[in-house]
Amino acid sequence: MNFWSPFHPLDMAGLSGWYHIAGPTKPLLVVFHGMGDRPSSFLDIQDELGIYDWNYLLLQAPFRFSKGFSWHGSDSQIKRNLPLARASAGHSIDSFLKHHGLASPIVLLGHSQGGMMALDLTLNSRIANHVGVVVISGYVNFERKWWEKIPEIPESFAWLMTHGVDDDIVPISSTRRQVMKLIEAGVPLLWEEFQKEHEMDCPEELTFVANWLRNLGHRKSFVDQDFGVTCQPST
Repeated sequence: MNFWSPFHPLDMAGLSGWYHIAGPTKPLLVVFHGMGDRPSSFLDIQDELGIYDWNYLLLQAPFRFSKGFSWHGSDSQIKRNLPLARASAGHSIDSFLKHHGLASPIVLLGHSQGGMMALDLTLNSRIANHVGVVVISGYVNFERKWWEKIPEIPESFAWLMTHGVDDDIVPISSTRRQVMKLIEAGVPLLWEEFQKEHEMDCPEELTFVANWLRNLGHRKSFVDQDFGVTCQPST
């Protein structure tokens, strides 16, 4: 963490993490950390993306794991813990918006296990003004119930997934298979592979994600808060 940071610790009962407010109608990027990590790892995300005019909410997962936190613990705990994490994250976002009087279009961004959390919330929660999701090096395991929810997502919803070809923690092959199934199912998903390992520290990837977010944020419908947005693959 830098000596000075634009982020503040969440000061609301029951919520843990960090936040930055740019304005009541500015877009909100909600960030979900990976397994065993913590939200403080993302305190430099403004500088890494070069996006300073958005609101940010860095949420802490509810379950302790190793030296950090987890959204559901081990794979054997998914069925029990994921619904609890989903409810906790959804409540946290809703409470944060109300507490700060925000009317922001919302994009969820998750790294590693946080990517699974971002996708789970996208498919199972109806967050007001939720317009897009970004999954980076994501652990993606689409359950049957997830597939049943896909038709309920508006066609205008924006999807971005990126992954490293040298990822030895979440092998790209398994995520790639899930992504291809999504695309075949008609999801307008933008998929991009990078020459990197698992961590979210590849400059080319961060630039790509930042440009995608800016493109989303600059669309007229997004700015007007019509929320009918889509993001076409870059050429």
